[in-house]
Amino acid sequence: MKGKAVPHPTMQPHARKVTQITTPMPEVVAVDALPHPIAGPSWARHAQLFEEGLAKFLIVYNRITKDSLRIEDFDATEDRIRRKTMGQLINELSKHVSFPNNEVPGYFDEALKKRNFLMHRFFLERESGMSTQDERLGLISEILIIQDEFDRARIMINAMRIAMAKTLGIAEE
Repeated sequence: MKGKAVPHPTMQPHARKVTQITTPMPEVVAVDALPHPIAGPSWARHAQLFEEGLAKFLIVYNRITKDSLRIEDFDATEDRIRRKTMGQLINELSKHVSFPNNEVPGYFDEALKKRNFLMHRFFLERESGMSTQDERLGLISEILIIQDEFDRARIMINAMRIAMAKTLGIAEE
């Protein structure tokens, strides 16, 4: 599966503290973060959580908008959505949701760019910057900034899904 990481227990979601969400399009007020190593699966976790949020939004959206009520149809749609890459999920989202400005889609597009950079070029382009502790700490700082962007996009898409479900009076999974 292109662009997908194999699930591993260390990549499972962990409880996160968000101190305030006041609107369907919240600002991140505070997010507690776990220690982040320079290598290993934890730095990719934030991108995967955003990607999962996109998939969940599209699954709920499809359940609302589809005429068919057969369980097999829901399961097939969910499987199809979960096989998509982050870029495909963002494109699918843009087909069904319009935004009054480009702020929210900008968060999603930026998260995609950062995800692709992190997965495909980050360590190749920064290989020479890992020889001293200060250089490695600089790389960790850069990764933490990228993770904050993933978290912002994830919180936005999750708030959108929750607001949509609540507005329409449907239970979430």
